[in-house]
Amino acid sequence: MSESLPDRMTSGAPDTDRMWEISPDLLAITDADGICLSVNPAWTAVLQWSDAELIAQNPSWLVHPEDREKSQINRRTVGSTPLLFENRLRHKNGTYSSFSWVAVRRGERIYISARDISAMRRAQDDLRVSLNAIGEADRHTTMSEMTASIAHELNQPLSSIVTNGQAGLRWLVRPEPDLAEVRKVLDRVVAGGERAAEVISSIRSMFGQARRDKGLLKVNDLICDVLALVHGNLENQHVALQMALSAGVLEVVADRVQLQQVLLNLFNNALEAMSSVAGRPGLLTVKSQVLEPSDVLILVEDNGCGIDPENADRIFEAFFTTKSHGMGMGLAICRSIVEAHGGRLWAAPGSAQGTVFYMTLPTHAPAAKGSSINSACRSGQAPAK
Repeated sequence: MSESLPDRMTSGAPDTDRMWEISPDLLAITDADGICLSVNPAWTAVLQWSDAELIAQNPSWLVHPEDREKSQINRRTVGSTPLLFENRLRHKNGTYSSFSWVAVRRGERIYISARDISAMRRAQDDLRVSLNAIGEADRHTTMSEMTASIAHELNQPLSSIVTNGQAGLRWLVRPEPDLAEVRKVLDRVVAGGERAAEVISSIRSMFGQARRDKGLLKVNDLICDVLALVHGNLENQHVALQMALSAGVLEVVADRVQLQQVLLNLFNNALEAMSSVAGRPGLLTVKSQVLEPSDVLILVEDNGCGIDPENADRIFEAFFTTKSHGMGMGLAICRSIVEAHGGRLWAAPGSAQGTVFYMTLPTHAPAAKGSSINSACRSGQAPAK
């Protein structure tokens, strides 16, 4: 039989008596050896054990076997400062629930209170499972994006290699093979292969410990280098090239391969946009100039089909594409690269037809101002460096 409340709590106040009876928490008083002297009704309500089964017993038999040693240590070390700990207690039906405990010693008695935290622990476990699932989905999405990115970036130089290789075969099968033209297309095949190798190197460095170093680049040289890579496609589509490159030496500190990647994407997108338009000759316009106070502007304009106004705000979103065979990664990757270099990339409708892409990058140093070098060259001519 349990002790009277005055004996338990050293106070016979009716409010204290009432709280002992109605508390949903497990309340108990034990002696220094852990023998139960008194328990409140919550023990029966929560765990289904009766007073008779608990009083004069050491409740260690209720504790989960994995928690017993820890609970015994806590009982021996409890003092006048409240001790907080957790363990699991067994219900009469054999199941276990988690409890959060507060224990304090007063003389030869230990006063304890325990709150069932099983629901909270289940919620935490569910949350952990959900977070793990979200993390797994995020990792899957990231890998999907990366795979799409790699496929997209490698497809461009490989496509250039195939196009130039086919052109070379056509020159060879003529009654009188034009070896000079074959040499030109083979040079472009080699350039495409080197470009693919650079992309792979960039991907390796992205996953490796080392990072690619940025270097000082001349913007006009960079533009001409990439135009040389798409020269064969310009020729095949009979697209005219118009360049207006700044007379000043425009320099930026950047990753050469990544900026080549951006320009190659923009040039190929322009060519694809113009390939779907009949009735007017294609024209690709490329410009560079200094912007105040210290930016370089690169402009790429085509006279192709243009951007549907409904899609104008979405073309830089990952996986958004209007192409039946597209992955929707090219422009998203381009913008990420440009922004990582401290610049901006955006698009606008052309003055008459087509689309204009604007790219700004911070200059390494103020460039000398001067008249632009304006040139208009047919696609059959390689851009001058």
